[in-house]
Amino acid sequence: MQDLNRLDPKELLRSSKVSSVQLFEAVLADRDRLLEKIAEERADRHESEVAVLRSHELVACQQEEIRTLKAALRRAPA
Repeated sequence: MQDLNRLDPKELLRSSKVSSVQLFEAVLADRDRLLEKIAEERADRHESEVAVLRSHELVACQQEEIRTLKAALRRAPA
């Protein structure tokens, strides 16, 4: 299958290496559909990774704020 991806589909049809044009077209259409699905899943994964990074940054900021507030409370007179 890897070799088929590197070859020109029209050349394969001309050389008669594919027995059925309809079958070959269906395979190409399915391959295109799968490539689109892979691209969508990669985009979704990237969005998730960005969201996780942002949440880690938010947690870090909140932790720093907590440390600052605790330090201010320790310094404040009773």
